[in-house]
Amino acid sequence: VERDATRRFRLHVDRAFVLEGLGLVATGTVVSGSVAVGDELRVLPRGLRARVRSLRADNAPAERAEAGQRCALALQGLARGDVGRGDSL
Repeated sequence: VERDATRRFRLHVDRAFVLEGLGLVATGTVVSGSVAVGDELRVLPRGLRARVRSLRADNAPAERAEAGQRCALALQGLARGDVGRGDSL
């Protein structure tokens, strides 16, 4: 699978959960593009919007993640159940 950091950000969610103090966290592998703290994302297919509060890339705190990296995104503006396995960001 070719991963391109210059394309639009896309991540397929494999897990979503709530962590006290962080809120909703979605995990998965970045398929294309990049994401940074403060970026606004859309949850598809629902069309909900969220802002990246913080992120971890390849199991370490980071300001940015790009194609090919595993990441966990703490998302502001969403509640439990708004994101689940199979959704895309």
